[in-house]
Amino acid sequence: MIDYARSAGGDIVSEDGKTVTIDSEEWVYAWDSIRKWIHEDKIMDTVHGGNGWEWWYKTIDNVMNDRSAGYTGSSGDGGDLDFTKVATGMQKGFKDSEPRPVAVSVMFNLFKDAPKEQQEGAWEFVKFYTAAEQTAYWAVETGYIPVRDSAVETDIYQEKLKENPYLAVPLEQAKTKGIPPYVDPTGGKIYTEIELAKDKVLIQNIPAKEALEEAQKKAQKELDKVLKK
Repeated sequence: MIDYARSAGGDIVSEDGKTVTIDSEEWVYAWDSIRKWIHEDKIMDTVHGGNGWEWWYKTIDNVMNDRSAGYTGSSGDGGDLDFTKVATGMQKGFKDSEPRPVAVSVMFNLFKDAPKEQQEGAWEFVKFYTAAEQTAYWAVETGYIPVRDSAVETDIYQEKLKENPYLAVPLEQAKTKGIPPYVDPTGGKIYTEIELAKDKVLIQNIPAKEALEEAQKKAQKELDKVLKK
């Protein structure tokens, strides 16, 4: 839902980082379009509830069992999809805006005060995990993007591309359209308000303008606390 808003020209905060802008015209337009398609036009649906990721697996099951024509998800779903039935496409923009999908990188972290032997062991693991052949294997098995360009040239990756050319789509999207995620200086409180507003729009059919204006006020208060420090 954040990608939809940003691909309509919206942003989470203003350029100077001082104002939360999730109640902007672009956000309202993108989110209310989704709400209408679900609750009024009934050409979309949203799966929710259950334990853990149960809702997500049900979303994928709906596609695999011909109950849905498609869905918006993660490249990491690739290992669960039957590409004889589905295809993968680049994310689209709203109106005349360019698509701005967030490309998130997951980092290895090590405490700086960790013992030397732990640091050396961690480095050996990182070298193993990011080796071209290894990250290529990981990418073709999961659908996630390999962590280095050389992985794309490996035999394992190239052979998989012949079998499933859609594997290249997420990589192309990240390289040509991807933008970094917003780093929430409040420790996640802005994202929490967005999440709550999302559920109101998708599940409760509350107009996007109402949900987002309420979320913006609460998120702004949290941002102001940080800016005053």
